[in-house]
Amino acid sequence: MYGAPGTSDGPVAVVGGLFAHPATDEPDDAVDGLFLALSYSDVRASGRRLVVPPRPVDGSMTCAAITVTGGGTAAHGGFCVWVNRAAVVELFTVDHDVDETIRYARRVLPDIVHRD
Repeated sequence: MYGAPGTSDGPVAVVGGLFAHPATDEPDDAVDGLFLALSYSDVRASGRRLVVPPRPVDGSMTCAAITVTGGGTAAHGGFCVWVNRAAVVELFTVDHDVDETIRYARRVLPDIVHRD
């Protein structure tokens, strides 16, 4: 967990791993699968858009605004998925809009992806 974008409060969840998608070897299909998985949970994504990943990170990045519901309340945030043929990284924020989430993803992805 990282701190929230631009502040010292609120979590930012970053999840990642080696790319392995059972149905296909296409990274974009993995992104579609992750967004589809959100539709079966208490998280709804809207305004999905392709975003240019930061340099020197290659691959592709897709981001969207999210709404998390549960217990009669709703929280809003952002969700970004970065993929290449070797790995996938998901980044969630709560209480920060998708544009803040994109800026944060662009800032931290080079350290996450190129970490030894």
